[in-house]
Amino acid sequence: MKLQKIALATLFALSVVACSEEDRITLKDAQDISEDALTDSYYEDADDLSTVALEADDNAEGGLGAARTKTVIVVDDSRFECATVTVTIAEDSQPSNPKGNIEIDFGTGCTDNNGNVRSGIINVAYEGRRFQPGSTAVLTTDNYFINSVKLEGTRTLTNVTESNTTSPKFNVTLVGGKATFPDGRVANREVDITREWFRNSTPTYTDDELRILEGSTASGVTRNGRNYTMVVEETIVFKRNCGVRFPVDGVKVFTVESKPITINYGDGECDRSVTYTVGDNTFTTNVPRN
Repeated sequence: MKLQKIALATLFALSVVACSEEDRITLKDAQDISEDALTDSYYEDADDLSTVALEADDNAEGGLGAARTKTVIVVDDSRFECATVTVTIAEDSQPSNPKGNIEIDFGTGCTDNNGNVRSGIINVAYEGRRFQPGSTAVLTTDNYFINSVKLEGTRTLTNVTESNTTSPKFNVTLVGGKATFPDGRVANREVDITREWFRNSTPTYTDDELRILEGSTASGVTRNGRNYTMVVEETIVFKRNCGVRFPVDGVKVFTVESKPITINYGDGECDRSVTYTVGDNTFTTNVPRN
């Protein structure tokens, strides 16, 4: 697994600056940190897929189409090139309060332009216009994998913006989150975050940014069997044009077994460079894709 590479780089970097376990990142720490960032980016990617699919069909968002069930073509997004997107509008859907379900089926495997492979199904039960306060989208999965990592759990996105705005905010919760890695080990995850969507100039949203605001939290058990918590201290920024979303800016504190580790994602470049601080010790490395 490429995840192990960060651990080896970490041990090499820290062997010259720290001796005690309390003020250095151990092999397990490095694995857990990398796993947290990777798993988070995969769940964020699933959210983004649901948003793009919903936006691709005007009838799903705005009213009742000629057919209640239809296949939707998503253009200008390589993630959907071999996926089948089916929208089913609910019987009681109304133009003022649309509701229904979106099925995004990647079949046995779809590879996007960045080399990420997805398979299985993401289901999205939606109610309300996407950018209207109070609207919801509930994501569940059916044998869904991204880069050989299986994702499970119920992900709920609720629009908490006070008015219809070009930069809406969403409360995002993950209940029963479970990531199963190729080695068979499992990481469990719960999330309660506030996300702000900066919708920029292009119609296809390719230059949009998603920001996880200060005070957002996550917790769970790593696949090494260790309890952890995460708190965002400085807003974390994801850029859609950086591929599968990995943070490019912001700071969070990842605490595993009572050891706080500060994680800084850099200055906005799509380089997957991350700086870690434990006590007085700081080092920078690049996080692999998987």
